[in-house]
Amino acid sequence: MERYTKICGNFAQMASAVVAIIALIAIWQQVKQARLNANEASARQVYLSSIEAAYRYPELSHPDLSKIRQDTVSMERYSTFVGHLLFAYDELFAVLDDAEWRTSFNLEMKNHVRYFCEEWDLHNLGQYYKKTQRMLRKLVMHEADASCPKRAEWRALAGLD
Repeated sequence: MERYTKICGNFAQMASAVVAIIALIAIWQQVKQARLNANEASARQVYLSSIEAAYRYPELSHPDLSKIRQDTVSMERYSTFVGHLLFAYDELFAVLDDAEWRTSFNLEMKNHVRYFCEEWDLHNLGQYYKKTQRMLRKLVMHEADASCPKRAEWRALAGLD
């Protein structure tokens, strides 16, 4: 009987240890999921703020670059708008890699290819995650025509030269 009690006691200790390990794994998974949910919510919030800016300044979403260049304040506002939009997608791509967001990126950024070709400092590209860099390079190379003054620089960045 004493031997049976020891065996049951040992089994109970092992079972408790296994349950504790399972509980720790479950807690770790919950913390990991909560962090992911928070990151996704934060990224979406940044994106929504860029949508709000587009709503407030619709001329920035579909720019007339020659008109915007005439006023330094408008040009600064537009540069900031494009930077904010890129940052929003950068945050989204860091936590989400959905086809819908890639399509949205291509549709929105297509409106700014001329700016990337003529005005944008390509050194800024390094501040974004690799995913965003690749997508922007691919988009500019696909959409920019031969009149793009920075086409050779974009081609070099894309590894095409």
